[in-house]
Amino acid sequence: MQARERAIERLKNATQRREALTIRGADSRHLTWTDERHQISTRDFDSIDSIDPDERVATVQSGVSLAALHTELTAQRLMFPAAFPAGVLRALDLPGFAEGTIGGLFSDPRESAAFPQRGRVRDHILGVEAIRGDGTPFKAGGRVVKNVTGYDLTRLLCGARGRLGLVTRLHLRLDSLPECVLVSRLGYADDAELFDAIASLRITGREPLILAVHPNGDDSSDRWTVVLADAGRRGVAYLQLGRLLERLSREPIGEITELTGEDAADPDGDPPHASSSRSSPTLSPRIRIRLPFRRWSGFIRALPLTRLAVVWETIFPFAHFGVARLTGDYPERRRMDLEGVRRLATEHGGSVVLESRPSDWEPNDDPLSDGSAASTILLRQVGQAWDPAGVLWTRNGTRP
Repeated sequence: MQARERAIERLKNATQRREALTIRGADSRHLTWTDERHQISTRDFDSIDSIDPDERVATVQSGVSLAALHTELTAQRLMFPAAFPAGVLRALDLPGFAEGTIGGLFSDPRESAAFPQRGRVRDHILGVEAIRGDGTPFKAGGRVVKNVTGYDLTRLLCGARGRLGLVTRLHLRLDSLPECVLVSRLGYADDAELFDAIASLRITGREPLILAVHPNGDDSSDRWTVVLADAGRRGVAYLQLGRLLERLSREPIGEITELTGEDAADPDGDPPHASSSRSSPTLSPRIRIRLPFRRWSGFIRALPLTRLAVVWETIFPFAHFGVARLTGDYPERRRMDLEGVRRLATEHGGSVVLESRPSDWEPNDDPLSDGSAASTILLRQVGQAWDPAGVLWTRNGTRP
């Protein structure tokens, strides 16, 4: 029996027994809480069915890892724009963002570090094949844009966290692999200097591909390190990056790192700049803080005044989110700090969700929910129609 038929049978049986199931992919962010008896896995959906370089379209199954997808696409000088190759992310000190599967990326509502420039994942998905919670298979979209008629279910399914069905196959819109990727670093001594510089880039209308802000340790003379990345043809990329550095009126720290398209997609290469504090495993839960661009400066100044045990990892102000760790000594303290950060973010017009969690902490809410009823109302209405037994509409292994 093929993986698809096994999944259909599993969901139909669960519907008859009114059993709640959780979809599990690579579990790269440790957000799956139920035991294996109440999971349905995508590990058997691991085939890259086809890659068409002329049409720039790929058809892949949902369990294909991002590293495997990048490797196959790079061989044909292609890339999936919504998922940055591992080499680029290592150069930016962001190794964790290259993990997981294509199905997990599609189901995850979280933004990428470069979505202002490259768009969201849903902008690069032409169609999907999936199975509803009651075991009914269906398709949305197709391999070409003209196949999309009526309501675009692909966009509804994208970011639904598996609530509306088990996605088994995706048709991806591809782009050419850039000739080179350039990475430069700048140091800033205080918050005001940092955000004045970032605001000066914002008003030019020409933002870098990725702008990441990393906090420095106490032994550094600079409080923040800003990492700029741009990509394209070599001459154009250097010209664009030079204009950004000229606008910032600051010399970069060290030399500009240049990666070829092939280097950028290498999943096993050595990072040109490593940061053990950001790449080493930790028991601390990681959270994603979403804020409007103009609110970052005030939020960063206000956070230390709350005495919450929160440590920044990386901030992407142009992408409107940052990642931090809850460093309280015990789970109850970390839960309290999470609620405290959520209140502060709400006051600044933002929201907070979990990015990952330690194995000893099982909060009762949906890890990817920001607590807003408006963010789930449409999913709930469609889910009740497609999955009346609530098989896939689960929260920590139980129905909400």
